[in-house]
Amino acid sequence: MFDYTSKAWHYDELKQVGVDFESLEEVEEYDDGIGKGINIFDEVQDTADAVEMKCTDTVLEIGTATGELAIELSKMCKQVIAIDISEPMLIYARKKAKQRGQDNIKFITAGFLTYQHEGPMFDSVISKMTLHHLPELWKMIAIKRVYDMLKPGGKFLLKDAILSLEIKNVNDFYTFMDEYVQGTRDVLGDKQADATAINCKEEYPMCLCSIEAILKTVGFIVDSITIHTGYLATIVCSKH
Repeated sequence: MFDYTSKAWHYDELKQVGVDFESLEEVEEYDDGIGKGINIFDEVQDTADAVEMKCTDTVLEIGTATGELAIELSKMCKQVIAIDISEPMLIYARKKAKQRGQDNIKFITAGFLTYQHEGPMFDSVISKMTLHHLPELWKMIAIKRVYDMLKPGGKFLLKDAILSLEIKNVNDFYTFMDEYVQGTRDVLGDKQADATAINCKEEYPMCLCSIEAILKTVGFIVDSITIHTGYLATIVCSKH
């Protein structure tokens, strides 16, 4: 496939949008903080169940961050390819995987638009809290690339900042976001609350109706939509 990423019109996904993690100390602090809000064992099992994971599967995780999900999923499948645009995150993730003795994970510096896949198509693709870094046009291109990398019948699990709130007037949205950021602060602390505010202000969170339309336009069948909060949802799709 021709590499279009050098074109002047191509979006540069390697340019950090929103919160950046430039040092291993920041990455470790992030890893500790995010663990407070997630039961990783439930998260892993729910993910594996949603994509109907088998021990023979090859899985792509886009936006692996510190590798926690990839490492645990690698215990349940044949191989995980885990990609992220942050080199400090990947250094940390590789070290963690080695410490836990998981050698069936390949960590690669890449994202939705820059990963160049070679070999058989994937049984499933998983992306959590990553797609919101791309503007809407490039979300379409990213999801099409995911579709093309999946086997027929393969699963795509997307968990991200997705607004499902029914907005009857603009003040509904403003009130909701105030309460959502404050709730994040109460549970996860100031840094995670600040990251949530930056997500809304500087990144590209989605509306449920628009992301669902993109998925269907690309060719996916939407199997299920789980609303976790008005600003977080998981969508599971199948390649037609």
